[in-house]
Amino acid sequence: MEEKYGRSWVIPVSSLMAAIIASTAFYLDLFYDWSWYIMLFIGLTFTTPGLMRYVICHKWKPIEAKIINSENLSRAYVSWAGASMSNCYQADIEYNIGETAFRAKMTSTFPFKKNKIIFYNPVAPSVFTQNKNPGLYGLGFLVLVVLSILKGFGHR
Repeated sequence: MEEKYGRSWVIPVSSLMAAIIASTAFYLDLFYDWSWYIMLFIGLTFTTPGLMRYVICHKWKPIEAKIINSENLSRAYVSWAGASMSNCYQADIEYNIGETAFRAKMTSTFPFKKNKIIFYNPVAPSVFTQNKNPGLYGLGFLVLVVLSILKGFGHR
């Protein structure tokens, strides 16, 4: 089973973080513009998955998985904006941890090669992810927090 980085937690966690930052800033009389709170909430909603991915997966171990079967699920579609292509590939993978073999399905927007490096959870080896880095969205989270702090100190 591929871990989706706690996506079900995104709205509650970003709401809680924005509320904590907003209430602290309001209590300390740091921000005077409500649009900043709205932008902060929207920004946290988009950047929290990157942070969650890093928090959940940063200690997971890499292993090479063998691609058993891959399928191209890409399709063209037409919308009001014009014609477009949806790239999606699905693969059946197998990886061994000790004497135990695990099989799973995973998807990607890029074609699969013969092998793929995945990261598995040492506590539950059947759970894995393709990428464990915070990525640009995780770095965006840090930028939002730093900007919030700097904006708050700018009013003092």
